[in-house]
Amino acid sequence: MIPIPLSFVYQTVQIGATATSQEYLIDIYIPPSAETSSAERPLPLCVFFHPGGLVAGSRQVNDWFPIWLLEESLAKGFIFVSADYTLLAPGNGFEMIRDVKSLFKYLSNTFPLELIRQRPGIVVDCENMVVAGTSAGGYMAYLSGIYAQPKPKGIYAAYAMGGQLLGDHYVRVKNGQFQHWVPYLTECELYQAVLETPSSAPRIVSTSVNDKLEPRVNLFSFLLQEGLFVDHLLGIPAFGQKLAEMPLSDRSAQLPSSVRPLFPSLNITPTFPPTFIIHGLSDSAVLAEESFNMHARMEEAKVPHVFKILEGEEHGWDFGKRESHEGQKDVVPFLLRCVGRM
Repeated sequence: MIPIPLSFVYQTVQIGATATSQEYLIDIYIPPSAETSSAERPLPLCVFFHPGGLVAGSRQVNDWFPIWLLEESLAKGFIFVSADYTLLAPGNGFEMIRDVKSLFKYLSNTFPLELIRQRPGIVVDCENMVVAGTSAGGYMAYLSGIYAQPKPKGIYAAYAMGGQLLGDHYVRVKNGQFQHWVPYLTECELYQAVLETPSSAPRIVSTSVNDKLEPRVNLFSFLLQEGLFVDHLLGIPAFGQKLAEMPLSDRSAQLPSSVRPLFPSLNITPTFPPTFIIHGLSDSAVLAEESFNMHARMEEAKVPHVFKILEGEEHGWDFGKRESHEGQKDVVPFLLRCVGRM
């Protein structure tokens, strides 16, 4: 049975020039071994970022959540941390970088004391944190590997975004169905209304994943369909259209230096943490080419990493699953090695 989490506020953000503020939370799951933790044997952290195309989803356990990862991490002694982060419209990618920086600062400084007030005797190993993310959460995991301080010791990225955000998949308009399970979307006004949310509005950090009336559930597909995803990630209207007019090989050079930090594949250096990358070859939501490209960038930078491609698997093959795929059996052991626990 999944334990009931404890919740903590890791940052409070002021919205625009108003006096309105917004809290961002983490859910903390305590492993069975917590009672035996001590200053000599503190518990490492596994920080998880949820899927949802950067426009939907929730830190809470739901039908998109890889339950197997939570349960296996707890069984191996990780404190499991599931975090809110800013979603697009009206948020943008720069706010996501801020979230990553704030989260790791909080976890390494304030969190251990706040946790011990609620659960006396539990000692947190702030020097040994790893990050896991699926789909959009993989993008957040990559950002963590680049911008978080302290830097995570390891990363798990499953069918992750961020490896090729300049590709046609993100910038070209589609004229027919391109995802296996999502039809061509025709109710444009519904999605445009969400995308036109004013920048002064409260940020969205959580949505339902099951409500058929929630437009954000298919908003990522709409952004891909209309070639608008990059526009909203960067906060630059019509930028995707500009990129679509040129070959892929020329697109990186057209990026202003101010927005290059939002593209993980352009920021991989030898200091990037060891990473476990896994992707389904039949993925029609986040193409496998993203992970192939990230693999190539890590090879160039000599970043230690594992790269697995699963034949025939679509996007989100482990959504809501309590059992890991055969290709994922080595994930938690990999993360344990990253924090020196194997």
